[in-house]
Amino acid sequence: MYKPVVLLSATIHCKETPFLKRQDPATREADYKWAIKGWMEVDGFDTMIFCENSGADLSRLEKYAASIDRLHRKLIFLSCDKNLGASERGKGYGEMETIRHALDALTDLPPEQMLLKVTGRYRARNAARLISRLSGMQGEIFSDMRKNLTFADSGIFAITVKCAREHLLPRQDELNDFDN
Repeated sequence: MYKPVVLLSATIHCKETPFLKRQDPATREADYKWAIKGWMEVDGFDTMIFCENSGADLSRLEKYAASIDRLHRKLIFLSCDKNLGASERGKGYGEMETIRHALDALTDLPPEQMLLKVTGRYRARNAARLISRLSGMQGEIFSDMRKNLTFADSGIFAITVKCAREHLLPRQDELNDFDN
């Protein structure tokens, strides 16, 4: 069993993305720095992927993460310019592009590898316990479900690479934040 990989999704330059409370790029970058610091203090994982979808320069965040990496993790920083659909369909659509880009870039991840996907501006207070429990669980997807199991919180969830590629990403066109 592999240790979970932490995947932090990010958008620094939001442009026209609806339903965002914090749109200033400098504020968002500071939020990501704060979250990275929190995740770097958590035990239980060896690899952290920070994937940003607005084409932003990540060199400052990458340098910062490396400077506080006391556990010598594998740190992967990816940036792409694939947030275009978010202005029309919402942040969920853009976030799916982030996940897709990370998986397309990291073709060496085994199908059974568990990804703990977290909105990159967030920390989880119970992250160490969550990762510990996740390491021993059997399954392909773990999420907080609501509204009679019709709504899943995408702020934090775990999914295997195989499940993401075969079941999650193919459903991207069904996402539209305006329909909720």
